[in-house]
Amino acid sequence: MRKLFMLLDKARNSSFGRLLLYMATNRAIPYNRPHGIKIVEVNENGLKARMPYWRINQNHLRGLHACALATLSEFTAGMTLTHCIRSDEYRLIMKDLHMYYHYQGKTNVSVACTISKDRLEKDVFIPLKTQDAILIEIELETFDENQNHICTAKVNWQIKKWDKVKSK
Repeated sequence: MRKLFMLLDKARNSSFGRLLLYMATNRAIPYNRPHGIKIVEVNENGLKARMPYWRINQNHLRGLHACALATLSEFTAGMTLTHCIRSDEYRLIMKDLHMYYHYQGKTNVSVACTISKDRLEKDVFIPLKTQDAILIEIELETFDENQNHICTAKVNWQIKKWDKVKSK
């Protein structure tokens, strides 16, 4: 996890750092590799990711496939939470994902996700002092290159301290 934080820090100011992050996420999350999802911007409160309009990301109508768009949203929200929480003492797991599709994507798409420090404190860190697990909903809007609003995702994440995780 510390290597991921280091890569995210390098990606903030360096295109080479973003390339290293791209290669690391492709290796760590092989399911996402065919989609070509790249983190194109990293800042203090979040990140922006892009997915190309490739054949593998298309549906039978040659628009972007619903599942590819859902994968982009889940990946971006999860990486943003990981980046903003900055701790390996918490386990993040997606509880559910709701997608709302507005427009058929026919070009590259991008999605930005930010979480303020105030929201993290109020919705994550303070509740985790008294609760074993919390849920946080992140809403993301995906746009194509022409600024058409392609879809909206609402991703619910469960955050729990590792010492509270029961595996059996």
